[in-house]
Amino acid sequence: MERLTPLNTLAVSLLRYGAGIIGWTKEELKALDRVTRKVLTMNDAFHPNSDVDRLYMSRVNGGRGLISCEGCVRSEVNSLGWYVKNSEEGLLQGVRATSVIRSEGTVSKEEFKTSWNNEQLNNWKDKTLHGQFVREIPETTHVGESWSWLRKADLKIQTEEPIRASQEQAIRTNYVKYHIDKTVESPLCGLCGEKCESVNHIVCEYKKLAQREYKRRHDNVARAVHWKLCEKYHLDKKDKWYEHAPDSETGSTASRLIREDEAMDSENKLNVPLPRTNYYRKSFSYNGATLWNSLPSDIRNTESLGLFKRKLEEKIHSTMMDKLGPLREVLVQKDDDWEEWGLEELVENLPKYVERNPLRTNQDIRTKDESQKARPWKKDREKEKMLFRNKGRLKSN
Repeated sequence: MERLTPLNTLAVSLLRYGAGIIGWTKEELKALDRVTRKVLTMNDAFHPNSDVDRLYMSRVNGGRGLISCEGCVRSEVNSLGWYVKNSEEGLLQGVRATSVIRSEGTVSKEEFKTSWNNEQLNNWKDKTLHGQFVREIPETTHVGESWSWLRKADLKIQTEEPIRASQEQAIRTNYVKYHIDKTVESPLCGLCGEKCESVNHIVCEYKKLAQREYKRRHDNVARAVHWKLCEKYHLDKKDKWYEHAPDSETGSTASRLIREDEAMDSENKLNVPLPRTNYYRKSFSYNGATLWNSLPSDIRNTESLGLFKRKLEEKIHSTMMDKLGPLREVLVQKDDDWEEWGLEELVENLPKYVERNPLRTNQDIRTKDESQKARPWKKDREKEKMLFRNKGRLKSN
């Protein structure tokens, strides 16, 4: 990732300045993207058989996060046309009438970004070999959390690329060589000779690795989980998770605390089936039950309705105060007793803040710009500066 960020911020951004003015052809932009991929491959940052569409997808959706030259220019051309299309300035209306800048068919920046990401994702999924992994992900999976390791793990680019290539079936195993390359006589594994040699077979189906590599991998995962649990429950642990060695005492203590938390958290919860249709996903029975289960256990287990309302109000109030962030300091600066505010006082003071700090509309911005341009004293000051410079030149001569 550390190599792709400079490409996005320094190299690809150079195309933005002339996009919509310089007539880049589609072939020229594709040639630039091709040269970029070649340089990445030479530096072990992109596998030669990896999926191209995934390279230009955002890391939130499982991509590499690189901005393509073609996508950058198309985005800027669309944004420029959208600005000309919706502008009320006279000169830009004349530009729109001459069709020098194409404005028909343009959309907002957010709509274009969404459609572009969906296009890249569909192209990746439609590929028989490269899209097999992403097609097999269940619909109920949280996509953002599943790909969070791409943003938080801080892997080296030489470590990240083989993992992606394996997910895309880009590694030339015997299965790929037999069915696609036609370079071997059998797709079976060269070591066990029992099953086809695919990435899935090597990762989790090879018997000779079960007691060595598989066990070591699972132990490392368990070590990291145990280290996180010790950090959560303030138990003894090492500074680094890979140096942590779980013992029986801390393991039993962590297990007991987990069981207590699970018992407390699952108490008085509703059973909510997984939504399989959009109709059920948008229904009150699903959203109401999900909202109820998301409440803290002390609120769900309240015995009286009055106490439940009071606790729920305090929860909403504290959540809103946390969400306000820097705005909270300005909102409460005139009241020393703001810590004793309830939900009613907060709702009462929010409109007052909006009245003191009204939002600027587009009309206000245009009026301010026009007033700055129409300052008569500004022209007089420019004349005085010009006369002063000319007087100085005459004295020097």
